Amino acid sequence: MPESHPPQAMTTTPDRPPLALRDCLSSRARALRSQLAATGSQDLADLIRRLRAKRGLSQRRLAELAGVHRSTVYRIETAAIRVRPATLAGIANALDPDRRGEILVQLTEAAGDRLAADSDQWTGYRHRMQQRMLEDGRASLPVAIVYQLRLFAASEAMRGLASTLIDRAIRLPEVPSTAARLGDLADLVDLLHEESRQLVADGGTPIYGASVPSRRRGDPPDADPVPPSAANLHAAREWVRGWQVRQGRVNPRTGRERAIAASGASERASVAAAPAVRTVSAEQIGRTELTSRRTGHRFLRLAAVLRGHGWRTA
Repeated sequence: MPESHPPQAMTTTPDRPPLALRDCLSSRARALRSQLAATGSQDLADLIRRLRAKRGLSQRRLAELAGVHRSTVYRIETAAIRVRPATLAGIANALDPDRRGEILVQLTEAAGDRLAADSDQWTGYRHRMQQRMLEDGRASLPVAIVYQLRLFAASEAMRGLASTLIDRAIRLPEVPSTAARLGDLADLVDLLHEESRQLVADGGTPIYGASVPSRRRGDPPDADPVPPSAANLHAAREWVRGWQVRQGRVNPRTGRERAIAASGASERASVAAAPAVRTVSAEQIGRTELTSRRTGHRFLRLAAVLRGHGWRTA
Protein backbone atom coordinates (compact mmCIF):
# COMPACT_ATOMS: atom_id res chain seq x y z
CA MET A 1 0.00 0.00 0.00
CA PRO A 2 1.57 3.28 -1.04
CA GLU A 3 2.60 5.62 1.68
CA SER A 4 0.20 8.50 2.18
CA HIS A 5 1.37 11.99 2.90
CA PRO A 6 -0.59 14.47 4.97
CA PRO A 7 -1.81 17.53 3.06
CA GLN A 8 0.66 20.39 3.27
CA ALA A 9 -0.51 23.55 4.95
CA MET A 10 -0.74 26.75 2.90
CA THR A 11 2.47 28.64 3.36
CA THR A 12 2.12 32.28 4.26
CA THR A 13 4.26 34.96 5.71
CA PRO A 14 3.14 37.19 8.54
CA ASP A 15 2.85 40.27 6.26
CA ARG A 16 1.80 38.61 2.98
CA PRO A 17 -1.67 36.99 2.53
CA PRO A 18 -2.20 33.94 0.31
CA LEU A 19 -2.30 34.48 -3.45
CA ALA A 20 -6.03 33.73 -3.77
CA LEU A 21 -6.83 36.14 -0.96
CA ARG A 22 -4.62 38.84 -2.50
CA ASP A 23 -6.45 38.51 -5.83
CA CYS A 24 -9.80 38.81 -4.08
CA LEU A 25 -8.75 41.89 -2.13
CA SER A 26 -7.25 43.51 -5.25
CA SER A 27 -10.44 42.91 -7.22
CA ARG A 28 -12.60 44.37 -4.46
CA ALA A 29 -10.27 47.39 -4.16
CA ARG A 30 -10.51 48.06 -7.90
CA ALA A 31 -14.29 47.82 -7.77
CA LEU A 32 -14.41 50.19 -4.78
CA ARG A 33 -12.13 52.72 -6.52
CA SER A 34 -14.31 52.59 -9.64
CA GLN A 35 -17.44 53.06 -7.55
CA LEU A 36 -15.94 56.06 -5.75
CA ALA A 37 -14.76 57.59 -9.03
CA ALA A 38 -18.18 57.12 -10.60
CA THR A 39 -19.85 58.68 -7.57
CA GLY A 40 -17.50 61.67 -7.62
CA SER A 41 -17.85 62.18 -11.38
CA GLN A 42 -21.60 61.71 -11.64
CA ASP A 43 -22.33 65.41 -11.11
CA LEU A 44 -19.91 66.29 -13.90
CA ALA A 45 -21.43 63.66 -16.21
CA ASP A 46 -24.96 64.95 -15.59
CA LEU A 47 -23.91 68.57 -16.15
CA ILE A 48 -22.11 67.89 -19.44
CA ARG A 49 -25.02 65.79 -20.70
CA ARG A 50 -27.48 68.58 -19.80
CA LEU A 51 -25.41 71.35 -21.41
CA ARG A 52 -24.82 69.27 -24.53
CA ALA A 53 -28.54 68.63 -24.92
CA LYS A 54 -29.26 72.35 -24.45
CA ARG A 55 -26.90 73.18 -27.34
CA GLY A 56 -28.39 70.42 -29.49
CA LEU A 57 -25.03 68.68 -29.88
CA SER A 58 -24.52 64.95 -30.32
CA GLN A 59 -21.67 63.22 -28.52
CA ARG A 60 -19.84 62.96 -31.84
CA ARG A 61 -20.23 66.69 -32.59
CA LEU A 62 -19.16 67.70 -29.07
CA ALA A 63 -16.08 65.50 -29.42
CA GLU A 64 -15.21 67.11 -32.78
CA LEU A 65 -15.52 70.64 -31.37
CA ALA A 66 -13.55 69.76 -28.24
CA GLY A 67 -10.79 67.95 -30.13
CA VAL A 68 -11.23 64.64 -28.31
CA HIS A 69 -12.34 61.16 -29.33
CA ARG A 70 -16.04 60.36 -29.27
CA SER A 71 -15.41 57.56 -26.76
CA THR A 72 -13.91 60.12 -24.38
CA VAL A 73 -17.17 62.07 -24.28
CA TYR A 74 -19.13 58.84 -23.81
CA ARG A 75 -16.91 57.72 -20.92
CA ILE A 76 -17.12 61.14 -19.27
CA GLU A 77 -20.92 61.16 -19.53
CA THR A 78 -21.08 57.68 -18.01
CA ALA A 79 -18.71 58.70 -15.18
CA ALA A 80 -16.26 56.01 -16.24
CA ILE A 81 -13.09 58.13 -16.23
CA ARG A 82 -11.50 61.05 -14.48
CA VAL A 83 -11.02 64.15 -16.64
CA ARG A 84 -7.92 66.27 -17.00
CA PRO A 85 -8.32 70.08 -16.69
CA ALA A 86 -7.05 70.67 -20.24
CA THR A 87 -9.68 68.28 -21.62
CA LEU A 88 -12.36 69.95 -19.51
CA ALA A 89 -11.35 73.35 -20.92
CA GLY A 90 -11.80 72.02 -24.47
CA ILE A 91 -15.25 70.66 -23.62
CA ALA A 92 -16.27 73.96 -22.00
CA ASN A 93 -15.25 75.85 -25.13
CA ALA A 94 -17.09 73.40 -27.37
CA LEU A 95 -20.28 73.78 -25.33
CA ASP A 96 -20.31 77.59 -25.61
CA PRO A 97 -17.19 79.54 -26.62
CA ASP A 98 -18.76 82.85 -25.58
CA ARG A 99 -19.36 81.56 -22.02
CA ARG A 100 -16.26 79.40 -21.87
CA GLY A 101 -14.93 80.74 -18.57
CA GLU A 102 -18.29 80.51 -16.82
CA ILE A 103 -18.93 76.95 -18.03
CA LEU A 104 -15.40 75.84 -17.16
CA VAL A 105 -15.94 76.99 -13.56
CA GLN A 106 -19.20 75.01 -13.42
CA LEU A 107 -17.58 71.88 -14.82
CA THR A 108 -14.58 72.16 -12.49
CA GLU A 109 -16.84 72.54 -9.44
CA ALA A 110 -18.95 69.58 -10.56
CA ALA A 111 -15.83 67.41 -10.96
CA GLY A 112 -14.62 68.28 -7.47
CA ASP A 113 -11.56 66.31 -6.41
CA ARG A 114 -12.09 63.76 -9.19
CA LEU A 115 -10.06 65.80 -11.69
CA ALA A 116 -6.97 64.01 -12.95
CA ALA A 117 -3.70 65.92 -12.92
CA ASP A 118 -2.48 67.52 -16.15
CA SER A 119 1.00 66.61 -17.31
CA ASP A 120 3.33 68.79 -19.37
CA GLN A 121 3.06 66.32 -22.23
CA TRP A 122 -0.72 66.34 -22.18
CA THR A 123 -0.96 70.13 -21.94
CA GLY A 124 1.44 70.48 -24.86
CA TYR A 125 -0.58 67.99 -26.89
CA ARG A 126 -3.81 69.92 -26.20
CA HIS A 127 -2.18 73.17 -27.30
CA ARG A 128 -0.97 71.60 -30.54
CA MET A 129 -4.41 70.13 -31.15
CA GLN A 130 -6.00 73.53 -30.55
CA GLN A 131 -3.65 75.18 -33.06
CA ARG A 132 -4.39 72.55 -35.72
CA MET A 133 -8.12 73.02 -35.21
CA LEU A 134 -7.76 76.79 -35.57
CA GLU A 135 -5.80 76.39 -38.80
CA ASP A 136 -8.28 73.85 -40.20
CA GLY A 137 -11.38 75.89 -39.32
CA ARG A 138 -12.63 73.19 -36.92
CA ALA A 139 -12.32 75.12 -33.66
CA SER A 140 -15.35 76.46 -31.83
CA LEU A 141 -14.74 80.21 -31.53
CA PRO A 142 -16.63 83.14 -29.96
CA VAL A 143 -19.26 84.50 -32.31
CA ALA A 144 -17.57 87.91 -32.59
CA ILE A 145 -14.32 86.29 -33.75
CA VAL A 146 -16.14 84.10 -36.28
CA TYR A 147 -17.91 87.21 -37.60
CA GLN A 148 -14.61 89.04 -38.10
CA LEU A 149 -12.90 86.05 -39.71
CA ARG A 150 -15.79 85.47 -42.10
CA LEU A 151 -16.13 89.09 -43.23
CA PHE A 152 -12.42 89.60 -43.71
CA ALA A 153 -12.09 86.36 -45.69
CA ALA A 154 -14.85 87.55 -48.02
CA SER A 155 -13.23 91.00 -48.27
CA GLU A 156 -9.89 89.50 -49.27
CA ALA A 157 -11.62 87.21 -51.78
CA MET A 158 -13.27 90.25 -53.37
CA ARG A 159 -9.93 92.02 -53.63
CA GLY A 160 -8.42 88.96 -55.25
CA LEU A 161 -11.26 88.64 -57.73
CA ALA A 162 -10.99 92.34 -58.58
CA SER A 163 -7.27 91.95 -59.29
CA THR A 164 -7.99 88.99 -61.58
CA LEU A 165 -10.60 90.99 -63.49
CA ILE A 166 -8.22 93.93 -63.87
CA ASP A 167 -5.62 91.59 -65.39
CA ARG A 168 -8.24 90.31 -67.82
CA ALA A 169 -9.24 93.85 -68.77
CA ILE A 170 -5.62 94.80 -69.45
CA ARG A 171 -5.25 91.90 -71.87
CA LEU A 172 -8.37 92.83 -73.85
CA PRO A 173 -7.62 94.70 -77.09
CA GLU A 174 -8.88 98.29 -77.21
CA VAL A 175 -11.31 97.89 -80.11
CA PRO A 176 -14.98 98.91 -80.39
CA SER A 177 -16.16 95.31 -79.99
CA THR A 178 -14.63 95.05 -76.50
CA ALA A 179 -15.81 98.41 -75.19
CA ALA A 180 -18.92 96.99 -73.55
CA ARG A 181 -16.91 94.14 -72.03
CA LEU A 182 -14.39 96.57 -70.58
CA GLY A 183 -17.21 98.66 -69.14
CA ASP A 184 -18.73 95.62 -67.45
CA LEU A 185 -15.37 94.62 -65.99
CA ALA A 186 -14.73 98.14 -64.70
CA ASP A 187 -18.15 98.33 -63.04
CA LEU A 188 -17.69 94.95 -61.38
CA VAL A 189 -14.20 95.85 -60.16
CA ASP A 190 -15.56 99.04 -58.59
CA LEU A 191 -18.37 97.05 -56.96
CA LEU A 192 -15.91 94.49 -55.58
CA HIS A 193 -13.62 97.14 -54.11
CA GLU A 194 -16.50 99.04 -52.54
CA GLU A 195 -18.05 95.95 -50.95
CA SER A 196 -14.62 94.80 -49.78
CA ARG A 197 -14.16 98.10 -47.93
CA GLN A 198 -17.66 97.81 -46.46
CA LEU A 199 -16.99 94.32 -45.12
CA VAL A 200 -13.78 95.46 -43.42
CA ALA A 201 -15.71 98.34 -41.86
CA ASP A 202 -18.44 95.96 -40.68
CA GLY A 203 -16.01 93.47 -39.16
CA GLY A 204 -13.64 95.87 -37.45
CA THR A 205 -9.95 95.15 -37.06
CA PRO A 206 -9.24 91.86 -38.88
CA ILE A 207 -7.89 88.89 -36.96
CA TYR A 208 -5.19 86.61 -38.32
CA GLY A 209 -4.09 83.18 -37.17
CA ALA A 210 -7.09 80.99 -38.03
CA SER A 211 -9.27 79.82 -40.89
CA VAL A 212 -12.94 80.62 -41.33
CA PRO A 213 -14.91 77.91 -39.48
CA SER A 214 -16.08 75.28 -41.94
CA ARG A 215 -19.78 74.88 -42.62
CA ARG A 216 -21.57 71.59 -42.03
CA ARG A 217 -24.48 69.82 -43.66
CA GLY A 218 -27.71 71.19 -42.28
CA ASP A 219 -26.39 74.71 -41.63
CA PRO A 220 -28.77 77.45 -42.83
CA PRO A 221 -28.04 79.15 -46.18
CA ASP A 222 -25.38 81.82 -46.02
CA ALA A 223 -23.14 83.90 -48.28
CA ASP A 224 -20.09 82.01 -49.46
CA PRO A 225 -16.63 83.50 -48.70
CA VAL A 226 -15.25 81.65 -51.75
CA PRO A 227 -15.77 83.63 -54.98
CA PRO A 228 -17.00 82.12 -58.25
CA SER A 229 -14.89 81.87 -61.39
CA ALA A 230 -13.74 85.18 -62.83
CA ALA A 231 -14.98 83.99 -66.22
CA ASN A 232 -18.62 84.24 -65.08
CA LEU A 233 -19.34 87.92 -64.47
CA HIS A 234 -23.02 87.30 -63.72
CA ALA A 235 -22.15 84.78 -61.01
CA ALA A 236 -19.60 87.23 -59.57
CA ARG A 237 -22.25 89.97 -59.35
CA GLU A 238 -24.70 87.62 -57.67
CA TRP A 239 -21.99 86.57 -55.24
CA VAL A 240 -21.34 90.20 -54.26
CA ARG A 241 -25.07 90.77 -53.99
CA GLY A 242 -25.32 87.83 -51.61
CA TRP A 243 -22.95 89.60 -49.23
CA GLN A 244 -24.81 92.88 -49.62
CA VAL A 245 -28.03 91.06 -48.71
CA ARG A 246 -26.34 89.36 -45.78
CA GLN A 247 -25.12 92.65 -44.35
CA GLY A 248 -28.47 94.35 -44.85
CA ARG A 249 -27.36 96.78 -47.57
CA VAL A 250 -29.88 95.62 -50.18
CA ASN A 251 -33.28 93.99 -49.86
CA PRO A 252 -33.62 90.26 -50.63
CA ARG A 253 -35.53 89.21 -53.74
CA THR A 254 -35.69 85.42 -53.52
CA GLY A 255 -36.31 82.82 -50.86
CA ARG A 256 -32.62 81.99 -50.66
CA GLU A 257 -31.69 85.65 -50.28
CA ARG A 258 -34.25 86.02 -47.49
CA ALA A 259 -32.65 83.06 -45.72
CA ILE A 260 -29.19 84.63 -46.16
CA ALA A 261 -30.49 87.95 -44.83
CA ALA A 262 -31.91 86.14 -41.79
CA SER A 263 -28.55 84.42 -41.16
CA GLY A 264 -26.73 87.73 -41.31
CA ALA A 265 -29.22 89.47 -39.03
CA SER A 266 -29.04 86.62 -36.52
CA GLU A 267 -25.24 86.69 -36.44
CA ARG A 268 -25.12 90.47 -36.01
CA ALA A 269 -27.59 90.22 -33.12
CA SER A 270 -25.46 87.50 -31.51
CA VAL A 271 -22.33 89.62 -31.91
CA ALA A 272 -24.07 92.60 -30.31
CA ALA A 273 -25.19 90.47 -27.35
CA ALA A 274 -21.86 88.63 -26.93
CA PRO A 275 -19.07 89.77 -24.61
CA ALA A 276 -16.77 92.29 -26.23
CA VAL A 277 -13.66 91.00 -27.96
CA ARG A 278 -10.81 91.87 -25.64
CA THR A 279 -7.10 91.93 -26.29
CA VAL A 280 -4.19 91.90 -23.88
CA SER A 281 -1.13 94.07 -23.89
CA ALA A 282 1.83 93.36 -26.13
CA GLU A 283 3.95 92.73 -23.03
CA GLN A 284 1.70 89.83 -22.04
CA ILE A 285 1.34 88.03 -25.35
CA GLY A 286 4.05 89.43 -27.58
CA ARG A 287 3.34 91.37 -30.73
CA THR A 288 -0.40 91.94 -30.89
CA GLU A 289 -0.85 93.84 -34.14
CA LEU A 290 0.44 93.47 -37.67
CA THR A 291 0.05 95.91 -40.56
CA SER A 292 -0.27 94.70 -44.14
CA ARG A 293 2.09 96.51 -46.51
CA ARG A 294 -0.18 95.74 -49.45
CA THR A 295 -3.54 96.91 -48.10
CA GLY A 296 -2.61 98.92 -45.03
CA HIS A 297 -4.98 96.81 -42.90
CA ARG A 298 -4.14 96.31 -39.25
CA PHE A 299 -4.53 92.77 -37.93
CA LEU A 300 -4.96 91.41 -34.42
CA ARG A 301 -3.20 88.21 -33.45
CA LEU A 302 -5.79 85.54 -32.75
CA ALA A 303 -3.72 84.31 -29.82
CA ALA A 304 -4.04 87.71 -28.16
CA VAL A 305 -7.78 87.85 -28.69
CA LEU A 306 -8.29 84.33 -27.36
CA ARG A 307 -6.13 85.12 -24.33
CA GLY A 308 -8.53 88.00 -23.67
CA HIS A 309 -11.37 85.44 -23.74
CA GLY A 310 -9.64 83.29 -21.13
CA TRP A 311 -7.93 80.78 -23.43
CA ARG A 312 -4.53 79.41 -22.52
CA THR A 313 -2.58 79.75 -25.76
CA ALA A 314 0.76 78.16 -26.50
